Amino acid sequence: MEEYLLDNNLSIIESEEKYRSVITNVKIKKGTIIISSPAMGIVLMESARDSYCHNCLSLMQKNKNRCSRCKVAHYCSKECQVNAWKNGHKYTCKLWKEKKLFDNDLMDIDLLVQVVLQISKWNDNSGAEPNKKSSTIFEPGSMTPEKLKDISESDESINWKNKEEKINREAFLSLMTHQDKIEFEEWKYLRDITKAVFLIAPDLESKTSESELIQHLLRFKCNNFVCHDSQLFGIAESAFPVGSLFNHSCSPNATLYYHGNRQIIRAMRDIQQGEEICITYTDVMNSRENRQKLLFEKYKFKCHCERCMDENGLDKKLIPFEEEEIIKDDSILSKKEKEEEERKRKKKEEEDFNKMKGQLKTDAISIHDILDFEKCKALEIDKSSILESYPLLKFIVIVASKLLPVLEFSDEDYSKIHYQLIEDINPLQLNIFTLVCKYTYYCIDANDHLHAAYASLYVLMAYLVFLGRYHPLTGLQWLTFGKLVWNIGDDYKKEALYSLHQAKNSIMISEGRSDVLEEIENLIKQFS
Repeated sequence: MEEYLLDNNLSIIESEEKYRSVITNVKIKKGTIIISSPAMGIVLMESARDSYCHNCLSLMQKNKNRCSRCKVAHYCSKECQVNAWKNGHKYTCKLWKEKKLFDNDLMDIDLLVQVVLQISKWNDNSGAEPNKKSSTIFEPGSMTPEKLKDISESDESINWKNKEEKINREAFLSLMTHQDKIEFEEWKYLRDITKAVFLIAPDLESKTSESELIQHLLRFKCNNFVCHDSQLFGIAESAFPVGSLFNHSCSPNATLYYHGNRQIIRAMRDIQQGEEICITYTDVMNSRENRQKLLFEKYKFKCHCERCMDENGLDKKLIPFEEEEIIKDDSILSKKEKEEEERKRKKKEEEDFNKMKGQLKTDAISIHDILDFEKCKALEIDKSSILESYPLLKFIVIVASKLLPVLEFSDEDYSKIHYQLIEDINPLQLNIFTLVCKYTYYCIDANDHLHAAYASLYVLMAYLVFLGRYHPLTGLQWLTFGKLVWNIGDDYKKEALYSLHQAKNSIMISEGRSDVLEEIENLIKQFS
């Protein structure tokens, strides 16, 4: 595994505090692919099962192959269907057909079977090695999905893919299980899952044991990833052992995305030689308290990253979610009671959206002025302005006046201004932020592009502050805002083009996805 990481200019260092860390042996520029690796197992979520190939995760067209037995699994080609059958569906097909278990249990069993087969494959062929030992040191991320595709029939590609499968096994078996932190009830669940695996695949008993299955299950339960699509919606639970080698930070220097059934880790900022590479395991828009709670429940550790330890940093400007009312169980309500509850929900939503409309007052300040650096700065300096009555608009103006003029600055200079900004903004209430997000789509559905643009701009400014200028969500929000501004009218062409160029810059660094970038390029041509 160390040799494989060296091929990608990476090293592992061990420590008592973090167990181990992945560092870079070379300076990495932002936007560079650091490493890409294949999945060891993937199970699609229910909402994505009709749209994506169950083997390679490609978005399927009209012509698709469906498993004739379970009628749940779909494939983009006969080849993918055959591979999926060999990689575990021959065992789990009956379970998906009968659906006698909860969906989450089925997904755990399916993923566990895939992982066990991958491990046993290398145990059965422990003497097999790639045809030729590679002595090549690649540039960071040089074996990208596109390059592997281009040389798919070459010896180099075959050797590299064999090596990746072997490394996946080694990396997976090296992952922590945190079994000392497992409660009794969870142990019972783990044993039930392993029994189910042996029931559907009795021949696996000669390849593994109940104890080993539990260890495998623990590894991916606290190390797995949610694969997302180009819009960052989750579509699958997955095991990417190489990605799991990278530690978490609430202020990461790298991001990850997915190309089919491969995971790509990419630098979000310049990373110095010898610096640790960190990704994030959770939504960093959450408050510190909620992040710490989620990280411990899922990954069994307490975060001590720079952001979590900074008492004067971002987290002092995040107000956690307030306790919400307990939602009544619909199953115990009569038809009349359900109708009444729905009426109350819609009434409250309407009241909330009216409040948002009043706060994001479109005639208080124009989008033209907000995106004009000089006018925006003048508004920010004028403390007696009308914005004092509209805290959401005030937040937009302060962030826009400080950060928009420096978006092209170096990481170091941008970080200094960003840190100074923290003192100037009022705390962001996550309840209000979530409500503005919902209000954005409410306005879009109503074809109210003007109010949707103001709400979208508020979300964008929040992302710039709390996620960063090169986070994937920030890039997508620039794209959303640009399209909304264009739909307001021809007077906003300049602002629309500016926003689309910012979306392009952000996404080129954070993901570089050809499909999203192609959409942006087409819009720029259309708007020009």
